[in-house]
Amino acid sequence: MSNWYFKELGDGVAAFGPSTKIHEVFIQLAQSGMDMMEIAVFSHYDLKRNMVTLYFTPEAEILARSYGASTCEKPEPKEGFSLLVGEFGILKKHFPNYN
Repeated sequence: MSNWYFKELGDGVAAFGPSTKIHEVFIQLAQSGMDMMEIAVFSHYDLKRNMVTLYFTPEAEILARSYGASTCEKPEPKEGFSLLVGEFGILKKHFPNYN
């Protein structure tokens, strides 16, 4: 099984800049002709900790490493978990039981 990656960004304000940059890089990679079908980044906002954490799929390793993300197990989605960048439907592909 391939590794997932995570990076804690801080609170919502601190996470805004890096999250926006990931969107920009994702678009640049897609425009360069890179196959982006499996590359995705998910975001989780933990209200109790006031912390935004990004989770990168194994296929998003290039993005994960460029942001200094660490390896982790596949996350368990919970309230506050959503797709930050990636193809429509990839959330259901990786987490079919998450609404």
